[in-house]
Amino acid sequence: MNRPLFLTLLCLTCLMAVPSSAKEREVYDESIENSRDFDLLGGPSREGPEHEWEIVLGYEKKNKLKKAIKHAGYLTKAWPDHPLAVAAQRKKGDLYFAREEYAKAFDAYQGLIDNYVGSFVYVDVLKQQLECARKTEHKVYHALFGLTSYQDPMDAIPLYRQLLTNAPHMTEAPQILLDMGEIYLREGNYLEAIQEFKLLEQRYPNSALSERAVIRTADAYAKLSKRNPSDVRPIEGELSTLDHYLSRYPLSEQVNEMRLRQKKVYEKLASQHFKLAEYYENILRRPDSALVTYRSLLEQFPDSEWTGPARERILDLSQLAN
Repeated sequence: MNRPLFLTLLCLTCLMAVPSSAKEREVYDESIENSRDFDLLGGPSREGPEHEWEIVLGYEKKNKLKKAIKHAGYLTKAWPDHPLAVAAQRKKGDLYFAREEYAKAFDAYQGLIDNYVGSFVYVDVLKQQLECARKTEHKVYHALFGLTSYQDPMDAIPLYRQLLTNAPHMTEAPQILLDMGEIYLREGNYLEAIQEFKLLEQRYPNSALSERAVIRTADAYAKLSKRNPSDVRPIEGELSTLDHYLSRYPLSEQVNEMRLRQKKVYEKLASQHFKLAEYYENILRRPDSALVTYRSLLEQFPDSEWTGPARERILDLSQLAN
C-alpha cells in the first residue's frame, strides 16, 4: 500500500472513532432539538443571552451560587456587547461576595470598571470594592480541618491600591492609605508603612487623618530602630518626624506628649553619637575620628545630657594630641 493511501485511510479511521456528540459540537446546527441548555462540556445557552440570564437567576434562587457564577461568566463571554452582560458581570461580583470570596468579587466588579464604564453607577461599584477590600483584610481562614485559623491582611493591599487607581480622589482615599500603612506596620514591613503614612500626609494635608499619619510614621521609625539598634538612621527618622509634627500641629492636644517623646529620642540619638565616638577612641584607637564625632555631637545636640561628657573627652583628647 502506498503512503498517501495509507494516511487517507488512517484519517478516516480516526474520524470514525470520534463520538458523534463531539462531532456535533464542532459544527452545531441550531435546528437540532436538544433538551440541554448547554453542550456536554459546558457552555452558554443555545437559546441566547436572555435564556442564559434566566439560568443564572434560577441557580441563584436555588442557592446554587457556584453554578450561577459559572453561567454569568458564560453570558459575559458569549455576548459581551449585550445589555445583559453588564447585569451578569455585576451579578458575578454580588454572588462571589455572598460566598465570602471577596477578592474574586473585587475582580468581578473591576471587570465592570474595565469593560462597561458608563453602563452602571460608578460610585456604587466603588463602595462594593471597598467593602471587598475591608472584608479581605479581616477575613479569617481556617486550616487543619478547622482546628486552627489565621488572617492574611496583606491580601487586601492590592485591592486597596487598585481602588486608589480607580478613584484617587474618593472620599475614603485618606482612610485607605492609613489602613494600608497600618497593615504594613502590623506585619513588620516598617519601610512600606512609612511610605504609606507619608503619602497620606502629602496627598491629603487637610485630612483629619493627616496628623495621625505623622504620629504613625514616627511609630514605624521607632519599631525599625528596635529591630536595628545599631543603626542611627531610624532614630534620626523618628526625631525628624517628631520635629515636623510639633511644627505642623502646634495646637494639637497631643503636643505635650510629643514634646516629651521628642526629648527622649533626642537624648537617645545623642547617646548613639557618644557611643560611636567612644568606639573610635577606645576600640579602634582612632582619636582623630573620636574628636570629630564628639564635636559633631556638640553641634547637633547642644542641649543634650551628653554635651558635658563630650566636652570632657574633647579636652582630654586635645591635650593628648599636644
